[in-house]
Amino acid sequence: MSTSHDVTWTSSDNVAVDSVNVDWSAQGITGPWQTVAHALANDGSHTWALPALPTDSALVRVTAFDPGGNSTTRTSPALFRIVDVSGRRVWARREALAAGAHAWRWPGLDAAGSAAGPGLYLVRLTTPWGVRTTRLAWMK
Repeated sequence: MSTSHDVTWTSSDNVAVDSVNVDWSAQGITGPWQTVAHALANDGSHTWALPALPTDSALVRVTAFDPGGNSTTRTSPALFRIVDVSGRRVWARREALAAGAHAWRWPGLDAAGSAAGPGLYLVRLTTPWGVRTTRLAWMK
């Protein structure tokens, strides 16, 4: 099942905007950036079929080009999520920790205490300095 989302923009130039590229990143501003659509007309909108890649660190980037090849780029103002079909949180641990290294293991249980099935899970660490997301393959 594919979900779509309209990417919208407003761009202008003292001569004209010749074309627009739309790219996206699943890992925030550092990329890597993947093509959504390139060489679009500057009509201000493109319908994007969202990828089947769950992430909470997605960004969209729009680059506008004038006939002389000059360009300017703008990125979506905030990270957004692309979630799995159910969009659910499987497990969470929240606590304030003192400075220093910390480690813990996920017990392989969901929030209700049932065994989580094998699969690909996203792990998100949120700190005052940012958010880090990685994938976890759970095989049992």
